[in-house]
Amino acid sequence: MKAENMRHWFVPALLLLSTPAWAEESDKEVPAGMILHADTPLFGDETEDKWPQAFTSDDAKEFGCTSRVAFGDWQIQPSDPDEDPFWYRISNYGVFHCWANVAQASAREALAHAEVVPSFFIFLGTQGATELWALQKGAVPGSDYLLLARERGDGIIRRFFLLQRDCTGQALRKGRQLDILNTRYCHVASPADLLAIARRMVKRQPLGILALVPDAKDDGEVDRQTP
Repeated sequence: MKAENMRHWFVPALLLLSTPAWAEESDKEVPAGMILHADTPLFGDETEDKWPQAFTSDDAKEFGCTSRVAFGDWQIQPSDPDEDPFWYRISNYGVFHCWANVAQASAREALAHAEVVPSFFIFLGTQGATELWALQKGAVPGSDYLLLARERGDGIIRRFFLLQRDCTGQALRKGRQLDILNTRYCHVASPADLLAIARRMVKRQPLGILALVPDAKDDGEVDRQTP
């Protein structure tokens, strides 16, 4: 296979998305970092705005996987100065099957040894001038979700606001007491439920910034594969 590059436009490094002070109080019994989980993935092959995704040129001589979200090492910089940064490594799985392999670790050097899970970035919709996104991580057993937001724009995405997650009513699931370990998570039943949570959370102060940390190999391009 011969690899060529397909250039995309860039998003400005500084986003102007403004986030107001707390617009609503969260449930003090539910942490702002509550895990959002669906028993089976909420978004599948029928989802159009799911990245990475496959492409084929008009003459069928070029094909592969392309993504609106840049591959590379991403860091969560928490809004709380007492919390430590966290790392994600997002890489393209391959040419014939399109998804992102996502590894996570507390330190960048640990990413090389971390387990990877098949994942997708999902464009959920808009709220005013803000785009709402989700990172769907894993396929079995089910998927976990990060909620993300950014200013509307075109081109390769290198920066998001990381939104809070909360849970109400019967969606909150609790396991048996296990010392001081957290056994609670929020069950998300449908894409509409996830979007509803995102619309609430974008009104709150974000948990932090999720941003690509470039290295010497990063040139803002995505591989295109040709026979």
